[in-house]
Amino acid sequence: MKKYILSSLILIFIAVSAYSQGCSDAGFCTIGSLKSGETQTGKNRISIGSSVGVGDANVFIVTPYVQYDRTLGKFGVQAKLTTNYASGDLGSVYGLGDVFITGTYQYSLSKKWTSTVLLATKIFTNQANVVNNEGLGLPMVYQSSIGTIDVIAGITFQNEHWKFSFGLQQPLTGYNLNSFVPDNYKGRIDESGTFYPNPLYNNAKEYPATNHLDRKGDVLLNANYALNVGKRFRFQAGALIIVHLGLDTYVDPNDPSRNGSITPIPIEGSDGYTFNGTLSGWYKISPKITIGILSGAPFVARKVRPDGLTREWVIQPELIINF
Repeated sequence: MKKYILSSLILIFIAVSAYSQGCSDAGFCTIGSLKSGETQTGKNRISIGSSVGVGDANVFIVTPYVQYDRTLGKFGVQAKLTTNYASGDLGSVYGLGDVFITGTYQYSLSKKWTSTVLLATKIFTNQANVVNNEGLGLPMVYQSSIGTIDVIAGITFQNEHWKFSFGLQQPLTGYNLNSFVPDNYKGRIDESGTFYPNPLYNNAKEYPATNHLDRKGDVLLNANYALNVGKRFRFQAGALIIVHLGLDTYVDPNDPSRNGSITPIPIEGSDGYTFNGTLSGWYKISPKITIGILSGAPFVARKVRPDGLTREWVIQPELIINF
């Protein structure tokens, strides 16, 4: 029966992955107690992994990370460093991603249920202002960071099988320094007045303008059910909702009415929610070493995701070492 349920979940998940797009994780889905994962068995834990996925306009994205966890009784601290590689029709970019610092406190609710509260911050390593060889700003999906400092808060309730999480991620620093506007890719005019069209212009029009992007906050709602198969395997299936709390805005640098001022323009369709399915599994090689794979794909997506966080699907293998 357990094998039948697991096989059915995998088939449903694959079908969803093939016909949908739009997972939109700003970072809080994969930190601390908000992340699906194995229970830490030692005072220290090192996790090494990488998410692999496809974003806007079929941009291929790889995000390696290294993470350190330390348990101090009921308290826990976590530090996570990410990097990012993106390759698509406008070029290939590699750079440092965001740094996450997380603190947690766990307490018992009953003999079977525990709760964990979380407080974290996301710190940018760049302000999403990477440009191509011609000095033209690249879309957010190519950037290794959203370019903001965020605060993250959350709470989790769990027992042996069920886990329910609620989280909030709120940018604190306003707009970033991204400079992407599709019209900037039209071409150039030389000193003689001759116009040279840019062959990448049609590709650039596939991405929303994000010059001085001001990204609104997100709320996370997550429910997971875990199933042990023998002593070494653990599988987990879940439903993840991410609600974007408002319309993101950008600034049009080519608007003649600006007169040098920054006038935010709402990006219609950038608010709303994504509803995602997740499926994960872990195998204990030894009491101290575990390998796992996490995956996700959306059922419902926001119409527009200017932050570049769109993922048609994402897979994240990881190696966990407890000591």
